Amino acid sequence: MDIIGGDLKPNNSSELEELGITRGDLDNLQNPDASGLSGKVFFMEAKDGRKLAVKKGFNGDEGRMEKNALELLAGREALNRKVAPQLYYFDPEGGIMITEKIEGQTLDEVENPDLSGMGETLGEVHKTKYPFFTNSLQEKGVGTQEEYLKTKVRALKARAEGLNELIAQRGVDFVQGVNRIIEHFKELAEENGEFFQENEFALIHNDLSFDNVIQSEQGPVIIDWGNSSIGDSALDIAKMFAKNNLSHEKQEEIFDSYSATVDDETLRQRVQIYYPMAKLNSLFTCLKRIQDGNIKPKKGEERLARDYEYLMSLIKE
Repeated sequence: MDIIGGDLKPNNSSELEELGITRGDLDNLQNPDASGLSGKVFFMEAKDGRKLAVKKGFNGDEGRMEKNALELLAGREALNRKVAPQLYYFDPEGGIMITEKIEGQTLDEVENPDLSGMGETLGEVHKTKYPFFTNSLQEKGVGTQEEYLKTKVRALKARAEGLNELIAQRGVDFVQGVNRIIEHFKELAEENGEFFQENEFALIHNDLSFDNVIQSEQGPVIIDWGNSSIGDSALDIAKMFAKNNLSHEKQEEIFDSYSATVDDETLRQRVQIYYPMAKLNSLFTCLKRIQDGNIKPKKGEERLARDYEYLMSLIKE
């Protein structure tokens, strides 16, 4: 498998033996300690006392596990930075991955999240630059940040088309509003091209909700890399700000510590462009969650209305 960090081959039984675990142990795991869209997580302990997180299942999507989560974890090793859990074992065909278990609470659980540390951690992730961008880490795209931005605008349009029925159920005004918002993003991409002229890209997580960051003794550590790719670091930051509804003051705290690690003259301008795009993506996700019953109706409708009102305000300015 060709990845950023080199060739990563599936582990064999010797790695499991080193951990003191058998395939039978893994096959017989029941009652997961956590679960999500990408699989179930079980906490175990290696024979030498190391705390382990065993992720298995991946909803049968072996390709997603192999191409995304594992590549980023391997990338962490190549970069030699403590920004993600240590990868101990994986079997893409069997749908199993074992990493170290990071002790601590997620940033959304602690009363005073370490935002300065979050900026430093993200700076460590982003500071290595690549002269290409990609979504799967397998197919490289070459061009400037402006070309990458345009791919994201097109992706939003494609997602809107895929959710056409859900959007139509909200009425003609909503349909027209969504279309106008996407057109607004196209115009922004054209008008702000001067800030997107570099051809430098970074390893990005793409889902920096604070429940994917653990505040550990060594500082914030990022988990759940299943949506990772190589892209514009500004998109990663904008999504983080949008997903966690961070105030201007909290954003500045992250910017300050991040900038101490990464020198990026046009970062703020690019984040400003990507932020409303992240909000529209969030709106689409909320629509789908309301339909699937994965969010309480009142909470879902309130969030949907808030994001839509914000996006429409941009057009009226």
